[in-house]
Amino acid sequence: THTEPWPGHGSVWVTDLLATLTGLVLVAAVVVLLRPSAWQPVWRPDEELEVRRLLRDHGATDSLAYLATRRDKALVFSPDRRAAGRHDG
Repeated sequence: THTEPWPGHGSVWVTDLLATLTGLVLVAAVVVLLRPSAWQPVWRPDEELEVRRLLRDHGATDSLAYLATRRDKALVFSPDRRAAGRHDG
């Protein structure tokens, strides 16, 4: 027989329903938070060559210059194309 889980707290099916909904919300939150990012920046071949040329010409003293060639960021060039930066998008 189903009785109240404890006096004054409603019937068992309400408790079961709330526990099930809470579990579904937690599973959905984990799925959403652990999924990979959908946005992937795309570098055009001419942009990559331009970045590598800038590094060759001006990045010799920068020990972290090689990080500029990672493809996890979008490229942003100055209007005169003499400087480039990376950006999260």
